[in-house]
Amino acid sequence: MKAVCIKNQREFLITARKALNSLKACKTNLDSARAWGVVDILGGGIFVTMIKQNKMEEAIKHLQMAMRHLQYFRRENDLTDYVHQDFLRLGEFATSSDYLLDNPITDIYVQTRINGLRKRVEEAIFSMEFLLTEAGVSGY
Repeated sequence: MKAVCIKNQREFLITARKALNSLKACKTNLDSARAWGVVDILGGGIFVTMIKQNKMEEAIKHLQMAMRHLQYFRRENDLTDYVHQDFLRLGEFATSSDYLLDNPITDIYVQTRINGLRKRVEEAIFSMEFLLTEAGVSGY
């Protein structure tokens, strides 16, 4: 936080809060996808798969929004376009097999992928909350 000049401190805090809110919305969608994934494993069928995949698409949108905000924090020599990275993609195999095969084995595989993605988002939320705490912001 000490590296951020006073002039940009307000912009820094606003951007950090927006990123945190987007990450939390992403996690909410991942939690919902995980819950629908459990139903799918227990025999939910194609309708449940569609709901689960829809929740994943919503999570992707929120993560992309968070990444847009987080671009503000990049170092000057970091030219990576984080917004367009595949941070939250399940992969072609997982998505298509979830629809086409729709059996407990593929459902468990997709569930494992969702849980891994949730963990990464939780870590990002923790990092943003730590950053805001270090900046002396409470009640973000």
